[in-house]
Amino acid sequence: MPLEVVIVGAGIAGLTAAVALAPHGHQITILEKSAFAAEVGAAFHFGPYGVRCLKRLGVDVAAMRPNVCMRWNQTEACTLRDLGLKFDLRQKQSELEVEEDEIMVHRIDAHRVLRKTATDHPNVRLRLGDAVKSVDAEAGIVTLLSGEQVRGDVVIGADGIHSRCVAAIDPAATERKAAGINMFRWMVETDKAMANPVVKEFLDKTNFPEHHTTFIHGGTKHSLIMYPCRNGELINCSTFQMAGAEMKPLPEGDFTSPGSTEEVLHLMQGWPESYRALAAAAIDVKHWAVISRDVPKSFNKGRLVLIGDAAHPTQPLHAAGANMGIEDAGVLSILLGTDVTPESVADRLQLFHDLRYERTVVTKFSSEFQKIGWLPTPEAAEAQMGEKVPGAKLPPSMEDFLWPVDVMADAEKAVAKLSTKAVGKD
Repeated sequence: MPLEVVIVGAGIAGLTAAVALAPHGHQITILEKSAFAAEVGAAFHFGPYGVRCLKRLGVDVAAMRPNVCMRWNQTEACTLRDLGLKFDLRQKQSELEVEEDEIMVHRIDAHRVLRKTATDHPNVRLRLGDAVKSVDAEAGIVTLLSGEQVRGDVVIGADGIHSRCVAAIDPAATERKAAGINMFRWMVETDKAMANPVVKEFLDKTNFPEHHTTFIHGGTKHSLIMYPCRNGELINCSTFQMAGAEMKPLPEGDFTSPGSTEEVLHLMQGWPESYRALAAAAIDVKHWAVISRDVPKSFNKGRLVLIGDAAHPTQPLHAAGANMGIEDAGVLSILLGTDVTPESVADRLQLFHDLRYERTVVTKFSSEFQKIGWLPTPEAAEAQMGEKVPGAKLPPSMEDFLWPVDVMADAEKAVAKLSTKAVGKD
């Protein structure tokens, strides 16, 4: 039967949840604190596992103007010496028997497509400028800063790392702390970059636009990530550096904080001219002090369920965070179908936790370490992860762990098992 669904947050996870649930006829209200519900930031990856869910949910992925990531390389910045291959797409697809591609998209393009897909449904209402104060998980009541209360049979907390919803389940998990890494992020127009002979030669040598390349500068231990988006019209660039290496401090966790070309060039002193030319051509530099937050002890309580970074805030090192939110939405589309009543919501949300907790926790902690540098070691990350999921191990290969799993098919099997048990009781 149709449910009243309240979604807190109109980011990638929240909009995908609306797309996932609208075809069931549920009445969906999305509460977004910003005035425009416009995603900010640069580009990101959708892995084969995320693309699989999007396509099954009926999302027009091609409308996001993606580039296919044929290879993900690590390269020494000054010599262009190969430092290792994360994956070769076709080779890994064949090995894992996966059909979907790894794609690179501009966040704004992805958000635009998801927003249109969601709001094209007459039973989806997007409310802007509605900031949430608190959530009563058992009653399904969302209280806004204005004092208005919005009720739902289901409340989906998709409000990111700064989530207000998480406090209703695990107040201890609301504390945020610096992750130890900062990023500058910017775009470069490909045509403009190619007009510079130094940059063109560099891009040709690094197989642009088919590759995602992480350039590591041995002297500074800083890195630059570069890959195309928007059908190759733009080059997405971002630096990773130890917090404090910049010219000035900035608010933690604010990925909309403005940066400047001068700051990036200061950071890249000693880098070859080709990289500095890319920085000099930057459009709309943003400066992000990355933060981390613990995962709550549970993703559900009463009528409330957490998805995306509200549930499992994930660092960008494996480009998995957005994909996890999309998987969450895909699973909800199976668990909250037309057969669900308001009385059975809590049981279905508990099943969501059971299906999603270990996979997302492992992914989160796998994004928070590196073998060298300033982040925690694998051993430290695994120890922290074990406190949440006893016995869990960091995967030797994130692609092997993430790509082959069809979470929506697994959810269907879980629901079928529930139905079989119910028939047996009768």
